[in-house]
Amino acid sequence: MKRLFILFFCLLTPFALRAAGYDRARTLSVLNAQDGTLLIAAAVGEADGPGVMVMLSGKENARNWTVSQALAAASGNIVAAVLWQRPDGVPGVFYSTDEGLLFACRYQNGAFTAPVALGRGRCTGLPVRSKDGRWLLPLLIPGEGVCVAASADGESWTACSAPMPVPGKVADRDDNPWLVEEADGGLLLYARSCGTAFAWVSRSTDGARTW
Repeated sequence: MKRLFILFFCLLTPFALRAAGYDRARTLSVLNAQDGTLLIAAAVGEADGPGVMVMLSGKENARNWTVSQALAAASGNIVAAVLWQRPDGVPGVFYSTDEGLLFACRYQNGAFTAPVALGRGRCTGLPVRSKDGRWLLPLLIPGEGVCVAASADGESWTACSAPMPVPGKVADRDDNPWLVEEADGGLLLYARSCGTAFAWVSRSTDGARTW
């Protein structure tokens, strides 16, 4: 039943965004928070305006939901947002700008906290908690390739290796890396390339240090 409600919630998201004055959503990311709140982080655009991020929130079986105040990037437009449950239990958001920069913030008490700059990168996939206790985040580094960043506490992130170029790549925005941990602890990094008809995969057996 909860899955059906989440699906229903997502289907109505465009109407809620339009009612709030946004004419399109670039990306959507969904999280069922620990307190039972359903959250959708949306990188949205206004008509002839900049790309910003808003959060939609609602409770199961609720007829209405809330659209938060928009968060704008200090420079550039927000083009992607990824929601995750931080180690401290607070919903967190990674968001990327069209200038190739990556930021992180929390969502507390119905508002975004001050963003923290993480450096160059674009995030489209969820962070993974590895068997060795680290959090691993798949990233696209514009103009260089895909890589994985690691964190012990969900606060500071460090690249595990140099970026890997994606074969046939012709556009930074279309790699969309995702990370999966296998039962034996190995890691699979998936990426697509708009320059080919394929999805590419690379495997690491040493915690994302080599692929």
